[in-house]
Amino acid sequence: MKTEVVQLPNMRLAAVPHRGPYQGIGAAFGKLGEVAGQLGLFGLPGAFGIGVYLDDPQSVPAEDLRSYAGVLVSEGTDIGELEEIRIPGGKYLCASHIGSYSGLGESWGRVFSEEIPKSGLEFRPGMMFEIYRNDCADTPEEQLRTDIHVPVQ
Repeated sequence: MKTEVVQLPNMRLAAVPHRGPYQGIGAAFGKLGEVAGQLGLFGLPGAFGIGVYLDDPQSVPAEDLRSYAGVLVSEGTDIGELEEIRIPGGKYLCASHIGSYSGLGESWGRVFSEEIPKSGLEFRPGMMFEIYRNDCADTPEEQLRTDIHVPVQ
Protein backbone atom coordinates (compact mmCIF):
# COMPACT_ATOMS: atom_id res chain seq x y z
CA MET A 1 0.00 0.00 0.00
CA LYS A 2 1.43 3.35 -1.05
CA THR A 3 0.97 6.11 1.54
CA GLU A 4 1.82 9.78 1.72
CA VAL A 5 1.01 12.75 3.91
CA VAL A 6 -0.98 15.37 2.04
CA GLN A 7 -2.25 18.85 2.88
CA LEU A 8 -5.79 19.22 1.56
CA PRO A 9 -7.93 22.33 1.12
CA ASN A 10 -11.47 22.60 2.44
CA MET A 11 -13.80 20.57 0.25
CA ARG A 12 -17.49 20.92 -0.55
CA LEU A 13 -19.57 17.86 -1.38
CA ALA A 14 -23.05 17.29 -2.72
CA ALA A 15 -24.13 14.17 -0.84
CA VAL A 16 -26.70 11.56 0.09
CA PRO A 17 -26.70 10.34 3.72
CA HIS A 18 -26.47 6.68 4.68
CA ARG A 19 -27.14 5.13 8.08
CA GLY A 20 -26.16 1.56 8.83
CA PRO A 21 -23.27 -0.77 7.99
CA TYR A 22 -20.70 0.98 5.83
CA GLN A 23 -20.82 -1.89 3.32
CA GLY A 24 -24.41 -0.82 2.52
CA ILE A 25 -23.46 2.65 1.26
CA GLY A 26 -23.92 1.47 -2.33
CA ALA A 27 -27.63 2.37 -2.24
CA ALA A 28 -26.74 5.96 -1.30
CA PHE A 29 -24.26 6.06 -4.20
CA GLY A 30 -27.06 4.81 -6.47
CA LYS A 31 -29.30 7.71 -5.44
CA LEU A 32 -26.37 10.12 -5.73
CA GLY A 33 -25.75 8.89 -9.27
CA GLU A 34 -29.35 9.57 -10.25
CA VAL A 35 -29.65 13.05 -8.76
CA ALA A 36 -26.09 14.27 -9.42
CA GLY A 37 -26.25 12.79 -12.91
CA GLN A 38 -29.36 14.84 -13.72
CA LEU A 39 -27.56 17.96 -12.45
CA GLY A 40 -24.42 17.14 -14.48
CA LEU A 41 -22.23 17.17 -11.35
CA PHE A 42 -20.04 14.21 -12.31
CA GLY A 43 -19.12 15.95 -15.57
CA LEU A 44 -17.73 19.05 -13.84
CA PRO A 45 -13.95 19.58 -13.62
CA GLY A 46 -12.41 17.92 -10.57
CA ALA A 47 -15.53 15.92 -9.72
CA PHE A 48 -14.78 12.67 -7.90
CA GLY A 49 -17.01 10.32 -5.96
CA ILE A 50 -16.25 10.47 -2.23
CA GLY A 51 -17.42 8.29 0.65
CA VAL A 52 -17.35 10.04 4.03
CA TYR A 53 -17.32 7.94 7.21
CA LEU A 54 -18.17 9.65 10.49
CA ASP A 55 -18.10 6.88 13.09
CA ASP A 56 -15.68 4.25 14.37
CA PRO A 57 -17.13 0.86 13.44
CA GLN A 58 -15.24 -0.66 16.39
CA SER A 59 -17.20 1.41 18.92
CA VAL A 60 -20.51 2.28 17.22
CA PRO A 61 -23.15 -0.39 16.51
CA ALA A 62 -23.38 -1.16 12.78
CA GLU A 63 -26.99 0.03 12.54
CA ASP A 64 -25.97 3.46 13.92
CA LEU A 65 -22.97 4.14 11.65
CA ARG A 66 -23.26 7.43 9.75
CA SER A 67 -21.77 8.06 6.32
CA TYR A 68 -22.30 10.01 3.11
CA ALA A 69 -22.00 9.20 -0.57
CA GLY A 70 -20.86 12.40 -2.23
CA VAL A 71 -19.36 14.13 -5.20
CA LEU A 72 -16.81 16.93 -4.96
CA VAL A 73 -18.23 20.25 -6.22
CA SER A 74 -16.99 23.82 -6.30
CA GLU A 75 -18.48 26.75 -4.42
CA GLY A 76 -21.60 28.12 -6.05
CA THR A 77 -22.48 24.89 -7.86
CA ASP A 78 -26.20 24.12 -7.67
CA ILE A 79 -26.62 20.82 -5.83
CA GLY A 80 -30.42 20.64 -5.96
CA GLU A 81 -31.90 18.42 -3.22
CA LEU A 82 -28.53 16.91 -2.26
CA GLU A 83 -27.05 17.70 1.16
CA GLU A 84 -24.03 19.96 1.39
CA ILE A 85 -21.15 18.43 3.35
CA ARG A 86 -17.95 20.29 4.18
CA ILE A 87 -14.72 18.38 4.73
CA PRO A 88 -12.22 20.56 6.61
CA GLY A 89 -8.83 21.04 5.04
CA GLY A 90 -5.69 19.98 6.81
CA LYS A 91 -3.11 17.23 7.06
CA TYR A 92 -4.20 13.74 6.02
CA LEU A 93 -2.49 10.41 5.62
CA CYS A 94 -3.48 9.18 2.17
CA ALA A 95 -3.25 5.45 1.44
CA SER A 96 -3.93 4.20 -2.09
CA HIS A 97 -5.91 0.96 -2.34
CA ILE A 98 -5.76 -0.73 -5.75
CA GLY A 99 -8.35 -3.40 -6.47
CA SER A 100 -11.87 -4.43 -5.57
CA TYR A 101 -13.92 -2.36 -3.15
CA SER A 102 -14.40 -5.59 -1.16
CA GLY A 103 -10.79 -5.23 0.07
CA LEU A 104 -11.24 -1.73 1.45
CA GLY A 105 -12.02 -2.90 4.99
CA GLU A 106 -8.68 -4.68 5.16
CA SER A 107 -6.89 -1.60 3.82
CA TRP A 108 -8.55 0.62 6.43
CA GLY A 109 -7.40 -1.81 9.11
CA ARG A 110 -3.82 -1.65 7.84
CA VAL A 111 -3.89 2.16 7.83
CA PHE A 112 -4.71 2.22 11.55
CA SER A 113 -2.69 -0.79 12.69
CA GLU A 114 0.44 -0.28 10.56
CA GLU A 115 0.66 2.88 8.46
CA ILE A 116 -0.20 5.55 11.04
CA PRO A 117 2.05 4.03 13.75
CA LYS A 118 5.04 3.65 11.42
CA SER A 119 4.58 7.20 10.06
CA GLY A 120 5.13 8.73 13.52
CA LEU A 121 1.91 10.70 13.09
CA GLU A 122 -1.13 10.61 15.34
CA PHE A 123 -4.78 10.36 14.41
CA ARG A 124 -6.67 13.61 14.94
CA PRO A 125 -10.43 13.91 15.19
CA GLY A 126 -12.09 14.67 11.89
CA MET A 127 -13.78 13.18 8.87
CA MET A 128 -12.32 10.09 7.26
CA PHE A 129 -13.09 9.58 3.61
CA GLU A 130 -12.37 7.68 0.41
CA ILE A 131 -11.87 9.29 -2.98
CA TYR A 132 -12.76 6.98 -5.88
CA ARG A 133 -10.25 7.91 -8.57
CA ASN A 134 -11.86 6.01 -11.42
CA ASP A 135 -15.31 4.83 -12.44
CA CYS A 136 -16.24 1.29 -11.41
CA ALA A 137 -18.63 1.13 -14.39
CA ASP A 138 -15.79 1.14 -16.92
CA THR A 139 -12.65 0.20 -14.94
CA PRO A 140 -11.63 -3.42 -14.38
CA GLU A 141 -12.03 -4.34 -10.71
CA GLU A 142 -8.31 -5.06 -10.27
CA GLN A 143 -7.47 -1.53 -11.51
CA LEU A 144 -9.85 0.43 -9.28
CA ARG A 145 -8.01 3.06 -7.24
CA THR A 146 -9.44 4.30 -3.97
CA ASP A 147 -7.52 6.84 -1.89
CA ILE A 148 -8.21 6.48 1.85
CA HIS A 149 -7.79 9.71 3.84
CA VAL A 150 -7.34 9.86 7.60
CA PRO A 151 -6.83 13.15 9.46
CA VAL A 152 -3.45 13.20 11.23
CA GLN A 153 -1.22 15.57 13.19
